[in-house]
Amino acid sequence: MTTISAPQEGSTLYYSLLYSNDDAQQAYLQCSALITALSSALHDVNDAQVAQKKIHWWHEEIDRSLVGKARHPATEPYQLTLTSWPQAREHCLNILSVAAEEHYGSAQSKSAFEQRTVMDYTARLALLHQSVTQQSAQTDQWQSIALALGLFDRLARLPYYLHRDYDGFSHEHYKACGITPGNLKNCAIDKRGTLFEQLINDALQALQHSSINPQNKPCLPLTTLINIRKKQLLLWQKNKPDLLNETVTLTPLRKFFVAWNSKRQY
Repeated sequence: MTTISAPQEGSTLYYSLLYSNDDAQQAYLQCSALITALSSALHDVNDAQVAQKKIHWWHEEIDRSLVGKARHPATEPYQLTLTSWPQAREHCLNILSVAAEEHYGSAQSKSAFEQRTVMDYTARLALLHQSVTQQSAQTDQWQSIALALGLFDRLARLPYYLHRDYDGFSHEHYKACGITPGNLKNCAIDKRGTLFEQLINDALQALQHSSINPQNKPCLPLTTLINIRKKQLLLWQKNKPDLLNETVTLTPLRKFFVAWNSKRQY
């Protein structure tokens, strides 16, 4: 089994895995590496033909993994899961499909954006949970959490997406605030703030409306991650930072207490 580097001390990932055993940590990190490879496969591709070839290659790579012939360093350690868990292939393809859709164009409507996001992050949650527990879950109950995590990631990494000519959110999101993706960086800060405030509220509302059967809750690392993300969203809601130019994050000590409480209540 390929060894993945340990997460940086003090990071959200570090505290999400703090109370998990070595095997669970390694499984989570390996799965996370594959998810990153799939979701970012087209981020630095500008040519349409190259993008098509990469998508085709990844489809083939996932199928190669099913017979133990993976080539990519992120896929190779995960191929045992792919061969033993039929749903894993579908989840990988869902992540890749959303990556392709976003590369070729942003969602026009808020509902289309949310549908993409739920599809993407539900697949991520399912893969990570199964990797740690070796058990599948009823992920239809996790859709609100998936939406919240997707919104959080877009907000936290918005400069990264804009730098690669991704809009980050739907055209409807921008239009409601009287701006466009193209002028987000140069628009009045209050308009940008309105956009961020609405997205933060949407993410928190999604978390508050999530209803999970205690017998079907995400594994401890995911539960801890969700709790840390919620605390971070509440911090943003309170401080209202300009997320394009400011970084406001939880301290390592606060993340530690969230991890400790998550473990205690799990």
